[in-house]
Amino acid sequence: LIFTQFADTARYLSQELRKRGVKDLEVAVSETNDPFALTRRFSPKSNGGLRDGETELRILIATDVLAEGQNLQDCHIVVNYDLPWAIIRLIQRAGRVDRIGQKHDTILVYSFLPAEGVEQIIRLRQRLFERLKVNQEVIGTDESFFGEEAAARLRDLYTAKAGVLDDDQSDEDIDLSSLALQVWNSASKADQEAALDLPQLVSTTAPLRGPQVPGMITYLRLPDGADALVQVDENGQLVSQSPSVIFRAATCAPDTPPVPRAENHHDLIRQCVELVVKEQQTGGGQLGSLRSIRRKVYERLEAHRQRLASAPSVDPAWLTQLNQAIDLIFRYPLKESAREALGRQLRLGITDENLAEMVIQRARKERLCQVTEKEPEPEEPQII
Repeated sequence: LIFTQFADTARYLSQELRKRGVKDLEVAVSETNDPFALTRRFSPKSNGGLRDGETELRILIATDVLAEGQNLQDCHIVVNYDLPWAIIRLIQRAGRVDRIGQKHDTILVYSFLPAEGVEQIIRLRQRLFERLKVNQEVIGTDESFFGEEAAARLRDLYTAKAGVLDDDQSDEDIDLSSLALQVWNSASKADQEAALDLPQLVSTTAPLRGPQVPGMITYLRLPDGADALVQVDENGQLVSQSPSVIFRAATCAPDTPPVPRAENHHDLIRQCVELVVKEQQTGGGQLGSLRSIRRKVYERLEAHRQRLASAPSVDPAWLTQLNQAIDLIFRYPLKESAREALGRQLRLGITDENLAEMVIQRARKERLCQVTEKEPEPEEPQII
């Protein structure tokens, strides 16, 4: 049983396996007319047996359309071709075969991890493990998904509160400005006045609380206007870039006493900046950081445009306007009002169609991008 997040990937896997002579396989995605028929052919004993004329499947490739509510316990080998961001999905996937009626003593779950080059860009493994460390609803079980070294962290997930991870977008989409505004509004008038009197660049130190890692946290503003928090250990190795995790780590009361700076205080700040600059160069480029609104909108619309290219019913004039808007986003930074509006709609789950229409309307009214004839000078992140 092979799980992948996207239907295109599922179809790609089917094509490649068939090219290699693999037989008796099918694909179940959201567009599949009768996915239950495929589950019956793949796991006939647990689904009432084969119907007349049906043949048994050896391999079933599926998106998470089959991750819940299906009996697939004839199978005992599950492959996660890609890792879902909501880790609880791993548990649901394994739960399709780990149920009453399973005859095998051991269920094997294989998970593909990104190649090192890709991992350097998206930091999937690191970010997944960071998320696991944040969730400490602990009661042990004996399942393991990433090998024994990481088993303890993943066991925590098995008894997590229902849905605790599914909708957690905090480390990707947290709005640091809004979060900081909440803190500001809850502060006393005296603390607010004291904060306004701080110098433009603040270096501060505080004692560690609990199991925190000694090191440095640096708050940066990227050239595209996005905020970034970076945490490194005392040797300059990356600990986290999760805004929510770092924001919590930096939280302290106004009367928290400062401690002496580390001898390599400024070296650690430099390494924080270099990590962000490297990410900009390898994963951001023209469109800014991986978490920027501009990049997210561009990638959504570019994928939408490619899907529309094969649709005969698309209005050519409308498609031309979409192409022009996408080109604008690629060439020029978003206006602040556009960035805020688009970011809000992305968090609300806007559809590709409505996103395209919104961008076209803003481009038509010259409210989308900051168009300039001058070549923008290379900018570095600003240390806040």
